[in-house]
Amino acid sequence: MKKEYSIKKTTREQRRRYNEEASALLSLGSNDPTKEDQMIINQYIEGDKELFSVIDSLSG
Repeated sequence: MKKEYSIKKTTREQRRRYNEEASALLSLGSNDPTKEDQMIINQYIEGDKELFSVIDSLSG
């Protein structure tokens, strides 16, 4: 089953869990996210910014 990541179709708890899962995977090969990165990620968890916007902010 395909996971849905849009703010409209997820709860805050689901978005928090998605972030935890992604952070665990990323931590295997790199450093923890910076405070600035975490602030941007929290915008998605809180429902303020869609995931694609967060990814753009983190990669740019």
